[in-house]
Parts: sequence; C-alpha cells; structure tokens
Amino acid sequence: MPIPATALAFEQPVDPSDVQDFSIILTQGPADAKPTPFLLPGETVASFAMSVGAEAAAAGLQIRSDAGYAPTYVANKITFWPVIAAAQQSSALFDGEGVRLAIELTVVTSNSPARTKQRSIVVRVAHQFAAAA
Repeated sequence: MPIPATALAFEQPVDPSDVQDFSIILTQGPADAKPTPFLLPGETVASFAMSVGAEAAAAGLQIRSDAGYAPTYVANKITFWPVIAAAQQSSALFDGEGVRLAIELTVVTSNSPARTKQRSIVVRVAHQFAAAA
C-alpha cells in the first residue's frame, strides 16, 4: 500500500540498529481552527494502537512493546520505539537513502460518542555508518 502524501514523516534517517524513541504531539483546539486540530477542546485519547504494515514488516520494522519501551500517551503526546529486527539490520534495503517505512496509528477519543482517527506515520531507515572494507 502506498504511503499517503499527508503522512506525518520523520525524515531524519535512523540507522537500522538504532534504539530511540519518537514522539507525536496531538494538537488540540476548536474544530474550525486552521489547520484542523487532532483533538477537540477537552477531548483526550481513550485508547490507541500502532501497527506495522506488510511492507514495513517485511523490512523488519517492529514497534517495541516490552517493559520500558511500550508506546505511551501522556499529555497529548504519543511516544513509541520503532526498531528493525536484528536479522534484517544489515539488509541492503537500508543502503544509500534507505527506505521510508509506514506505521499505522489508530486513535479512539474520549468524545461522546467516541471518534476514531487513523493516520500513517513514516520513519526513514538508512545505514548511518560505512562498513569496514
């Protein structure tokens, strides 16, 4: 599936072996504000889920969920830890400019009735070091 042109993109490349957090700030404000905010006034995130699409999974992308690394939502900020599986970190797929991989975010809000929003988040993964010859 192609990555939507409107996807939130972290374009600063990360190395396939990096273990680092990424954060998304969910904007909040009136529905008629420009740009349109993600959350309405007083609305919070009741639940959220992150998943990796087929292409990203084939490249080894995973969202860490073990102790200390599970995705969190605090004060309109979602923090998550994307990693590449150890067996795929040396893949030629990540040579040169690397590859853009998509993560799907699904948010259910505290609104009554609840609103559900889905967004694509893109991380660019590229080797950041030269291997010894």
